Amino acid sequence: MHTPSWFSKDKVLIVNAKTCGINKDGKEQYLVNPETGIRSDSEIDDSLAECCDSIINSNFDRDEIFYQDYNDMIKKDVFVPKYYDHKTFKGIRKLVDSDSELELMSLGELVANESILVFGGHGSPSSDQRLGTIPYIKVSDLRAGHVNINPTNMVPLELAEKFWGGNDSGLMPYDLISPERASKNIGEFCVNARARKGCIH
Repeated sequence: MHTPSWFSKDKVLIVNAKTCGINKDGKEQYLVNPETGIRSDSEIDDSLAECCDSIINSNFDRDEIFYQDYNDMIKKDVFVPKYYDHKTFKGIRKLVDSDSELELMSLGELVANESILVFGGHGSPSSDQRLGTIPYIKVSDLRAGHVNINPTNMVPLELAEKFWGGNDSGLMPYDLISPERASKNIGEFCVNARARKGCIH
């Protein structure tokens, strides 16, 4: 059996294409001029196909195409595809390389050395119970790095304390909050700017 030129025993080939020729509704997605916002009548926006053509032609110069160390992926328990924007990580690496006092660490390492504490949310109150003064933070409230309080999602203090299992939420100002399931923005962190006895999430 012929081994493709891109195959590696030690690395996993990753294609981080932003478009695949169709939109979320399954309809053809056309190129849009970034300066005018005008959509093309005929040119399909399919960077995935372009990446595949590049790989077939042994061209790995596109930013969307890169290799990841296989053993590193196993160590980090990365077994299924997930969205990953490597441009952000490049910026972080550049920042760390420019300052000898900075060191890259994973969340797991920070938890292990007790630099941070990680705990889960408190569940969801029923919609008919949302008529109090304590904000209930939904996943949809976590946007653009901020916790955006929705005044239509407020619960009574007594109910909030049942979710907390005590008299406060455990959240501190400047704590980071992130969706952990059932959301396209899993892993995107938002800063909590409210006081400790402020909300349920």
